[in-house]
Amino acid sequence: MRCSLFLAMAATVVGCAEAAPPAAVDAAKSETALETVADTGPQVPAAPDVLDAADEAAPNDATADVPPDAAVEVAQDAKGDADGSAVADVDPACLPGPATCANATSVAVCGSDGVLQTLLCGSAQLCVAGKCKLQLCKPSVSTCDGDKVVACDASGTAAQVVKDCAALGQLCENAACAPKVCDGGSKHCTGEVAEVCSPQGTAWLTVADCAANGAVCKLGVCVPIPCANGGLGCEGDAVVQCSGKDWQAVQDCGAKQEVCAAGKCQKTLCNVGDFDCVGGLYTTCEAPGLSWSLPLACPTNTACAPGIGCLPAPGYCQPDDSGCKGTQPMVCDAAGTASPTGDDCAKSGQVCSGGGCKPKLCKPGALGCQDNHAVACNDAGTDWLLGQDCGAQTCSDGVCKTKVCGQGQTACAGAALALCSGAWQLSACPKAEEVCSGGACVAPNCKPEPPKGPVTAFAALAYAPLAAACDLNDDKKPDSALGALAQFNQAGASAQAALGKVRVLLWSGSPQAPEVALLPALATPTGSWASCPGPACSVLVEPDAYELQAAGPMCPAKAALAGGSIDPGTGVASVGGAGAVVTVPLQAGVLALEVPLFAARLVGKLSGNLAAPKGFEGVLCGAVPHDALAAAFDQIPDAAFAGGNAAKLQFAKLVANLVQPDLDLDGDGKKESLSAAFTVSAGLVTSLGLAK
Repeated sequence: MRCSLFLAMAATVVGCAEAAPPAAVDAAKSETALETVADTGPQVPAAPDVLDAADEAAPNDATADVPPDAAVEVAQDAKGDADGSAVADVDPACLPGPATCANATSVAVCGSDGVLQTLLCGSAQLCVAGKCKLQLCKPSVSTCDGDKVVACDASGTAAQVVKDCAALGQLCENAACAPKVCDGGSKHCTGEVAEVCSPQGTAWLTVADCAANGAVCKLGVCVPIPCANGGLGCEGDAVVQCSGKDWQAVQDCGAKQEVCAAGKCQKTLCNVGDFDCVGGLYTTCEAPGLSWSLPLACPTNTACAPGIGCLPAPGYCQPDDSGCKGTQPMVCDAAGTASPTGDDCAKSGQVCSGGGCKPKLCKPGALGCQDNHAVACNDAGTDWLLGQDCGAQTCSDGVCKTKVCGQGQTACAGAALALCSGAWQLSACPKAEEVCSGGACVAPNCKPEPPKGPVTAFAALAYAPLAAACDLNDDKKPDSALGALAQFNQAGASAQAALGKVRVLLWSGSPQAPEVALLPALATPTGSWASCPGPACSVLVEPDAYELQAAGPMCPAKAALAGGSIDPGTGVASVGGAGAVVTVPLQAGVLALEVPLFAARLVGKLSGNLAAPKGFEGVLCGAVPHDALAAAFDQIPDAAFAGGNAAKLQFAKLVANLVQPDLDLDGDGKKESLSAAFTVSAGLVTSLGLAK
C-alpha cells in the first residue's frame, strides 16, 4: 500500500504504518530550519513544517497533477488516504535556502519541505543577513570606548576599533584622538575668558567671556568687578585705586604714621586694639584708629587696666601672659605689668595675634569657601575660621546654597554650553558656526528644522509608579527596576529644572504606523519651566536634539519612536518597541545623567490626533543596559562629589546594589539590563523654533 503525509490547515497529519513517524519528521525538519537562525534565539516558537507526500505517485495516479488553487481541497481530502485512495503532492510555498530577513525584526526560514516560517527576533534585536543581532550602537556613528575610537556599522549591530589612541600616547574624546593638555574639570583664565578642561583633558573649553558679561576672571570663574574704575578705597593702611579689575595700592599711609580711611590718609586718634579706662569702664580703640568704642563695664571681679583692658583685680595682668597691643606683641612680667616684646609686627608686613607676629592671609571679616565649608576671616586677618559644613549643599561666596548639578559637569542649554560649579554657568560656543551638542561645541554638517507653533511637550520625567510600568519580559507583571533611584530625587533641585529643560513630542505618521520624535528644548525664559506645559510656556528646540554630523541637507532627530498603533476613536496609543533607542535624563540627587533607553515605547492616551495633538498621558518604558548606566557614572567628574573619586566609587557601588538587572535583551540567558518606566504628562506649548 502506498502512503502520503500531509500537514493540513489544522495541522492534521495522516500517515500509515510503513511511513516514518510524523513527530520524527517534524523534529528533524524544524531543527534544520532553526539552525540557520542566530543563537540569539527568537521569542516565539517555530511553526511546524509542512510535509510533502512521502510516497511515490504512480504514472496513472488520478491525482498526480493538482493545480495550486486546489491545495486546500487536497489537504482536506487527506483523511481519505486511510482507505487507500491516492493523493497528489502540493507545490512548495517557497524554495529552500539560507534564512533571510522578513522585515527589520523577524527572520524568514524556508524548510526543506517548502514551507516558509517567520521567526521573531528578541527585544532590542534586529534582523541582519538572516540572523537576529542585538543593536549595540547608533548606526554609522563613531564614539570612544576607553582610549579607542570605535565606529558603529550601518546596521548598528557591530562596532569596530578604527584607532587606538593609547598607542599614539593620546586620549580619546568626541570620537577623536588628541593629546592631554589639562586635567579634566580644572579651570583657569585666559585673559578675561574663563575656561574649563574637557572631561578627558584634551582641550580647554570656553565657559564664559567674563568681560562681555561685565565681570572679571579669577581662578577660572567670572566674578563681579570689585569696584568702579578710578574709585579710591583702603586696604589696611594703603590707599588703593580701582583699575576696573582690581585694586592697586597708590599711597602707604603707614609710612606717615597715619591710617587709611574713606580712601585717604588720616592721622589716628589711637592705636587699634588699645584699651583705656573711663570711670572704671573700659573702651577700645576701633579700626582704623580714629575712634574709641562705647565704654563698657568690666566683668565681675575684674578691673579696668589702662592699656591692657579688664584684668583680675588688683593686678594688671597675670605673669607670663602674652597678648597684642595693636601690632606690637606684649608680655606680662612677674610684677603684673604688660611690656612690649620683640619687634612690631608691622615692620615685617605682618599682624599681631596671640602675642606673636603672623602673616596676613585674608581680609578681616571676609567670607569664603574651603572644602565645601563656609569660612570667615578672623579679626586679625591671620586665619580662616571654619563655619557651616554645607554638606549636601554647595558653598558659594561663603554661603551654603542648594546644589542643582554636580561640580564640573557639562551640559547643553539651548545652543550654549553649560558648566556646573554647584550652579549652572552658561557661555556661548567660541566659534560663531558652533552649537552645543552632547556637552561640547560642534559645527553642524546639516540643517536642523524644528517645528514652530503649537506642539506637545512635557517638563518633568519622573520615575513612574510600579503599577503604571510596562510588562517588558512577558511575565504579566510590571517592570521598573530603575525606579529604585527615585529615592535620590531632590524636589526643586533638579538639573533639568535649573536649566529649564523640556521635551517636545513631535507626532507624525498614521494611526497604523505612528511616529514620534523626542526633542529636548529650553523653556523661554528658563524661570518659566514650572509653567510648562501650558499656554504661558514657550520653548526653543536645542540643536542637540538632532544628529548634527549626519550627511544630507537636513539633520534627523536623535531620538525617534516608530511602529505600533493609535486608536483614532479612543486615542489609546503604543508607539515604538524593538529597535527604538532614545536618550533620557535621570535624576540621581543633583547629578545630571543621560542614559540610552532601548526598546523604548510610549504607552498611554493621545488627546486630539496625529495631525493636531493636544496632549499625552502615559509612560515611557524601555530597558537601560547596566553597562550603559555604569558608563554614565564614569563620565561624571570626580569633583562632582565632595569626597572626590573615593566618594564617587562609593556612590556608584550604592547604585549598583540598589538597581539589579532584571531583563535579558540579547537572549543569552543572562540578565544584563534594567527595566525602566517614566511618567509622561504632555500638553500644549508654543515652539519658537531653534535655539540660537
